[in-house]
Amino acid sequence: MCISVDLLDDNEAKLQIMRRAEPTFSETDASKHTPEYYDKICRNAYFIAATRDAEICGFCALYANDLKTKTAFITLIAVLPGAQKTGVGSELLKSAFEIARDKGMRRMCLEVEKQNTGAIAFYKRGGFTETAENGDTIYMGRDI
Repeated sequence: MCISVDLLDDNEAKLQIMRRAEPTFSETDASKHTPEYYDKICRNAYFIAATRDAEICGFCALYANDLKTKTAFITLIAVLPGAQKTGVGSELLKSAFEIARDKGMRRMCLEVEKQNTGAIAFYKRGGFTETAENGDTIYMGRDI
């Protein structure tokens, strides 16, 4: 099984991938995924698609444009159920770190729902630590 990750520029393909991943999002998280949110990702985020056995199986969208704090932000990451726990998520994170570093970023941050314990454990394995909490949201970050 070969996993490849590539930046994707085609906005229609990005939308199709995000819509395909919607069933993997929690109800609370999914309510944030509006057409406007997807449009913002298509216009402004770096979009990394993961492919395994010629099938797109995950993606990561990140912003790497905060030149003042040199902090990148993962706004959305998803791995389709059949590809979870196969290294796809780790490859997406690795690629996100590389892109952010190439853009001059020194830190990566993200938000995750408190009840999403699987994602929290995944991010911790990826070197993230909890930096703050607000209601049902945990903020995490790490140096890159």
